[in-house]
Amino acid sequence: MALNGSRQLLKGIDVICTEINFEELYASCPMLADLDQFLERHQFRRIKMITPFHRSWGDAIYLRDSNLPSIN
Repeated sequence: MALNGSRQLLKGIDVICTEINFEELYASCPMLADLDQFLERHQFRRIKMITPFHRSWGDAIYLRDSNLPSIN
């Protein structure tokens, strides 16, 4: 919800570090696929994720597409 309410701010952000969920741990929490879809529409790609404490949640880093290294 915080990212959805910050669509204008996303234009000036290059990196996002956020919690990710694989199970509904609280009411209406977005699942990883939902977050990936939302951020892809705003030109971000998930580049790393970790689940160090439990397989139901973790953290992910998203990078703006224009900052990704080009692969030729």
